[in-house]
Amino acid sequence: QQFKISSKVEFVLKSLSFIVLTMVTITQKNVFAIVLITLIMAIFSLIVRFRTLNKIVHFQFSDIKINKRSVRELSHFGKWMTLQNISGAIFNSLDKLLLGIYFNTTVVGVYNIIVSITQLTHLVLASASSFLLPKITASNANIKTLSQYYYKSLLISAILSIFVTVILALLYPYFVSYFRLDNIKLEYFLMLISFAVLAMCVVPYYFVLGYGEVELLSTINAISAFVGILTLVLLVRDYEVIGAIVSRVLFTVSFAMIFFLPPRLFRESALA
Repeated sequence: QQFKISSKVEFVLKSLSFIVLTMVTITQKNVFAIVLITLIMAIFSLIVRFRTLNKIVHFQFSDIKINKRSVRELSHFGKWMTLQNISGAIFNSLDKLLLGIYFNTTVVGVYNIIVSITQLTHLVLASASSFLLPKITASNANIKTLSQYYYKSLLISAILSIFVTVILALLYPYFVSYFRLDNIKLEYFLMLISFAVLAMCVVPYYFVLGYGEVELLSTINAISAFVGILTLVLLVRDYEVIGAIVSRVLFTVSFAMIFFLPPRLFRESALA
């Protein structure tokens, strides 16, 4: 119940934030106002999540039992998630930094516009898939039911991904005209396909995470980030925006290895 309430509150906050940010961006174009609104909404979101956590797990300092086992488990989970977060953060920042170093702000702006529009496919699926973890927890004892959830969720995510991708593809002429962009068709559609595949990776990601296989996830993420970082360094200077986009495509191809994990985990659980 608390999860549902917090999700509704956060949805309302993000919707209001999106509306306000859009109005400020179109009318004022004030960078300080945009950053301030984003920060305020992030703080409100953090407060909502903490209150929900407090009510769900009855968070009280007197109830926490610290022992070697709990510390070891938290450290084990934390170090792998930290590796995943750091590698992902480096990759997601390096493309813009390299474009800024080698070229001008116009090139960075064009690249950011392409990424901001095409990543909507991934953002929609990431939000829509947030219901998966409770389902995984509820059905973890039944491998047959769990595998059914997985394949149904994968089918739904594929349909949604294709649907959003088609809409964004049809809107391409409008975006080009509105932002006054020229000769970005290849870059736009490459990125659109890349984010569509990455969006479908959300489902196996949640299932593997729900299984507690954080090492596998972090390893795949780190390998994918390394591939992306290496190709960024090799391609951006010579190929500009298309080089950065190719590196993102290769990151997605590498990360798509995650599709092989859930079926393997299901087989291992069935044999155990």
